[in-house]
Amino acid sequence: MFLNKALGRGKTADLKPGENYCRNHGPALIETATVLELRNDQAGIPHVRFSVRFQHDAKETVETALRLLSVPAFQSCYRRMA
Repeated sequence: MFLNKALGRGKTADLKPGENYCRNHGPALIETATVLELRNDQAGIPHVRFSVRFQHDAKETVETALRLLSVPAFQSCYRRMA
């Protein structure tokens, strides 16, 4: 059971598909992640599949390819948008 907690299993309840999370890269660059899917890998570790959009100075927007991170890694990088 300790290993499950250490790997972050069972913590996907806070994340939902369709929700947006962000990470600031300075005053002029914001990264927005949109959760697409939550799923476990073969070892049972929960992962987040998401798309990323970068916005520079509220003018230029660049969309990137899909990404995949474990739930704990995602939650340490991104915060929920208000």
